[in-house]
Amino acid sequence: MFQIRLFEPKDAKHYRSLRLESLKTYPECFDSKYQQQAELDKLFFEKLIESRSAKGKMVGAFARNTLIGICGVLFSADARQTAEIIQMYVKPDFQNKGVGKELLTCAKGLCLDRSIETLQLEVLKTNIGAAKFYEACGFRVDEALSQDLENVVLNAVVDGFHFSQNSN
Repeated sequence: MFQIRLFEPKDAKHYRSLRLESLKTYPECFDSKYQQQAELDKLFFEKLIESRSAKGKMVGAFARNTLIGICGVLFSADARQTAEIIQMYVKPDFQNKGVGKELLTCAKGLCLDRSIETLQLEVLKTNIGAAKFYEACGFRVDEALSQDLENVVLNAVVDGFHFSQNSN
């Protein structure tokens, strides 16, 4: 059993620890590098969490008060009505148990509250498992934006956001 909730400033150190773990565990899945991030006084989202910034929110999955998953949402500063999912990670022991799906559901709720129409994310082309997971959750590859990139860009319409019964 796990709980999904927004991070509070008191959670920032737990976020930092899990974010660095994600970079160390799966370096091939993220653009950021562990050593570079570990040397920073504050990580990007750590600052947003501590300041309760409206620019972005971090959603956490907790099992028995232990952080097991994260999902960041950045809101566009322009009128595009788009938000971006970043830094999605679930600890290996908790993968394929619905944690990622619930993190995305919470992220969708944050977008609906702000009249965001489109959720967007990027996945490295070599991270086939993640791309399949997001597609099972209603995201679709944006071929135009994915050309000539090392990443695949996926979009989901927030109102039409859905999860298939078989996705985890």
